Amino acid sequence: MYALAALHLELAQEFLAKLLTQQLSTLDIPLEIPWLHIPLGRLQGGEVKAGRLEPGSCQLEVTFASGPSAEVRLRLLEFCPDTQTLDLELEEFRLSGFAGAGLARLARRKLLEVTASRANAQLPGLVTLGKGMRWQLHFGPLWRKVLRDSQLRQTIESRLGLKADLSLRARAVHLEEGKAVLELEGQLS
Repeated sequence: MYALAALHLELAQEFLAKLLTQQLSTLDIPLEIPWLHIPLGRLQGGEVKAGRLEPGSCQLEVTFASGPSAEVRLRLLEFCPDTQTLDLELEEFRLSGFAGAGLARLARRKLLEVTASRANAQLPGLVTLGKGMRWQLHFGPLWRKVLRDSQLRQTIESRLGLKADLSLRARAVHLEEGKAVLELEGQLS
């Protein structure tokens, strides 16, 4: 016999900015237009300088140690609990601080494709591209990564009281003013 539990987590935008900065700090991506063989620069060592969460959208300003900076605005369209996917749309993407910035703005879809490809190289199946600037973030690969990390598994079980196994699922994901809300369900540990 097992019991299911639900958990409502609210993550402050400052906390999310720190998490994202940790991931971006090791970034090293050459920017180029492959079909023209034109190098545009590099994105290395990113840091979130500003971030804002508001109902249904997220804005980020990121600077890179290699010189460029980026402004990004994402719209959260829908979360589907059955498939554990988050539908997103890249509404705004501006690069500056390097010679190829203007050209990069013209190739936004291509940059999204490159980013998705690199994300999928690290976590296969993480991102699927849709039409235009729409894309899906799949939680399955994230859960599997969490379950492989013994420290994260232990944290989920000891602090959240949920069993860290594949029964762990998101029930809802949404953005509010200054925070992201994640509702989880899983077996009690």
